[in-house]
Amino acid sequence: MIDIFRIKFPKERLRDLTAEERSLFFLLGYAANQIAIFKKLTVFATNVSSGSQVRAIVEGAQSQILVRHLVGVVTEAWELIDKRFLNKPVGNEYRSSRLGPMGLTSIAALQKQFGSSNILNNIRNQYAFHHPYNAEVETAFATAAANPEFDEEWNWYLAKENINCFYFISDVIVVHGMLKAIGEEDLIDAQKKMHEQLNVAAEEIIRFAQAFFDALLTKYFSPEIIAEVVEKVSNAPVAFDVNLPFYVEPPDESRLTPEGTLKPPVTGISSQ
Repeated sequence: MIDIFRIKFPKERLRDLTAEERSLFFLLGYAANQIAIFKKLTVFATNVSSGSQVRAIVEGAQSQILVRHLVGVVTEAWELIDKRFLNKPVGNEYRSSRLGPMGLTSIAALQKQFGSSNILNNIRNQYAFHHPYNAEVETAFATAAANPEFDEEWNWYLAKENINCFYFISDVIVVHGMLKAIGEEDLIDAQKKMHEQLNVAAEEIIRFAQAFFDALLTKYFSPEIIAEVVEKVSNAPVAFDVNLPFYVEPPDESRLTPEGTLKPPVTGISSQ
């Protein structure tokens, strides 16, 4: 059973925050939302188990693409904290008198991690939210071409529908290019190092966001703020029972564009 709590924030009370506090309040929540969603997607993508060699190859690559995007999301969240909180008046106030031990510990851990290692930044700058330069692509091509374990992997896997096409050769290049960004020569060691740093950073960012929210709520909303249970979710699946396959059957051809891409659903954000 999952209890869903709702906290209502009156607009007039939100106007009492400083502009800096308001931005951090909104954007740290947005960052936490993205981290939660991409962490779930990476778990769902790795839950796929297929007896097909092609599907295993493509779905394994899909999971790594999601991990790289999570690296980008986590690094962007650190940039938010670093540039809009640390060494700013709002940061000085909260660190000196408002943040509890959890928030201060998380800040110290994040400063230590991002101050001593550029792995996550390198991945974000070159492979998550940006494309590598031509010279880096050429280096990655040379590295991949020299790897005998990938001699049979220079392939595209295509289908009638664009949503089911996977240009695997491109992922081969990206994976080998990331070796330099991570500072490893072995693909398994590189993945392990990336995941270790990613998991630590994601956890500390969420912990800091929660600590900041607690401090801000205490400053502006306590003690009258109320969290009410608005729903009890009794049929939620277990995370490790959910999978995210790459290959999907479109419901019918009317849902496809002439190019074979899924048409977006005709829905919008509800105000209800």
